[in-house]
Amino acid sequence: LQGGSGDDDFTLVTRGQISGTIDGGTGAETNGDTLIITAASQTVNITDASNIEEYIASGADSTFEVSTGDNAWNITDNGDGTVAGVSFTNFANLQGGSGDDDFTLVTRGQISGTIDGGTGAETNGDTLTISADSQTVNITDASNIEEYIASGVDSTFEV
Repeated sequence: LQGGSGDDDFTLVTRGQISGTIDGGTGAETNGDTLIITAASQTVNITDASNIEEYIASGADSTFEVSTGDNAWNITDNGDGTVAGVSFTNFANLQGGSGDDDFTLVTRGQISGTIDGGTGAETNGDTLTISADSQTVNITDASNIEEYIASGVDSTFEV
């Protein structure tokens, strides 16, 4: 699918509806291009699309994946955040890739599902940081994370 020079919204019931890629196009956009997945339990990889500024999951238990490169994930609210220059909204699960992934849970930031750092030729390993005060994270909700950091006051990791 190819978008134009304005704002484009792509809504898919399932990711499998498109066998190729989705390109939001470039130009004089006001809000940017959006990819919306409406069915439950769908996985969207940032490599499935280009020139998309926002990814939205409206179905339950969806996964947002960035499978390449080193990435800094900022989880700012329930299933919302930014990574690799794009924003994501309402994703239950986050999936890193072969590079070093740094996940930071900022104020009220949380994920209802899991955080997976991914595997591959990492240089330093994947990290999960709690930056807000008085936050508790159960590490069984995370996998392939090599380092856990609690930088907020009274923040803890539970086993």
